[in-house]
Amino acid sequence: MKNFMIIIFLFSITATVFSQSEKKAKKYHVKTVTINETVLDNGNNKELIEEKAFDEKGKLTEHKEYNDNKIKTWKKYTYTQDGNIESEQTLNAKGVIIKKIVYKYSNGLKISKSYYDSKDRLKKQKYYEYNYYE
Repeated sequence: MKNFMIIIFLFSITATVFSQSEKKAKKYHVKTVTINETVLDNGNNKELIEEKAFDEKGKLTEHKEYNDNKIKTWKKYTYTQDGNIESEQTLNAKGVIIKKIVYKYSNGLKISKSYYDSKDRLKKQKYYEYNYYE
């Protein structure tokens, strides 16, 4: 029963920390957050760790997920001066970029999204066209 209560407590902390928004990260001056999750499976406990880093504006700049103490996913983000996402890089466990997405904006609206591979070769592009009310 004691172990069950500890697990419930840890889960509630994890859920609270996981839901940190950019607004709250900025408000509380959060620089990094580490989330520990234990998955219980008939005595085969699996530990998952998630790390997030934020800039002074509360924007997510880095996100890592670990599985069995090995990096499972690793992403880095950059932003425009207006706060829009500018790039998203996916890295391997050694920190080498394996893919990248670059965003372009006009008047605050996303106009394109370009996908690059590990050799910085353009692989795909999306263009956004907007229709407006008169």
